[in-house]
Amino acid sequence: GVGFFVHDYTLINPLTGTSSPGNYSRTTDPALMNSTYITGGDHTTGTGNMLVVDGSTLINRFFWTTGNTGGAIGGFTAGSTYTFSYWIKSVSNAVTTTASTRANIGIFFVNAASVNPTTTSNLAPLPADGWQRVSYSFVATANNAMIRLQTLNSGTVGCDFAVDDFSITQGGLPLTGSYTTVNPTCPTSTNGSITVTLSGGEF
Repeated sequence: GVGFFVHDYTLINPLTGTSSPGNYSRTTDPALMNSTYITGGDHTTGTGNMLVVDGSTLINRFFWTTGNTGGAIGGFTAGSTYTFSYWIKSVSNAVTTTASTRANIGIFFVNAASVNPTTTSNLAPLPADGWQRVSYSFVATANNAMIRLQTLNSGTVGCDFAVDDFSITQGGLPLTGSYTTVNPTCPTSTNGSITVTLSGGEF
């Protein structure tokens, strides 16, 4: 890669429209990499490069790591909160609502705590949903940190995707919340309740 490190996938260049499982490329259109993929542009401008991955037949394959050597990158302040995000879309018409056909992207942190959300995997969106942003906040525990993304499932059906617009910014995820209520049985009763669930934000 350029500016990042790919550990378990093989770069194909030039593109011939016939990629194999375990290949990846930087391209302006997934169909140039594999003619069976859905044609389309990158997330940023629609005409720039994106990273396209032909899902591996093996599990736990790393396809993106901070830094072009695969190690930690500097510039962090221990104790401060940061948000890491990227955009992803499915590029194969074989992707369906069946989870096994969708790329399952896992994330791995070094020198980070309080990762939010705590579920460190995310299914790629359905093709009709286009680009989807995935975000995690974390608290740096040192002045450097490493983040890796990997494909958790395997199979040649579906599990093909594109990623774009990676970023790490200071600050947490936006504060979001929901609530549930139980009405009292009558106006003078004290058996009503409200439960509020919050996530994101900084504490």
